Amino acid sequence: YCPEGTTYGVLCPNGTYGAEVNLTSSLNCASCPGGYYCVDGEVTDLCAGGYFCRSGAGSARPALPSIVTNIYD
Repeated sequence: YCPEGTTYGVLCPNGTYGAEVNLTSSLNCASCPGGYYCVDGEVTDLCAGGYFCRSGAGSARPALPSIVTNIYD
């Protein structure tokens, strides 16, 4: 996104991504979808087996043995 009054871009915070163009604030960044994690304003591939990624995740978390992997919110 480009903050209003500037000419430079800023990456959306981890856990979010730029789903649209012409964003002017980090508040315009979309929450990362469940089953993925978002780093540097981009959505990654599906969360790897053995890990889970809730909606808004900025990183993959190891799944506990009792939790099914690739949990979607």
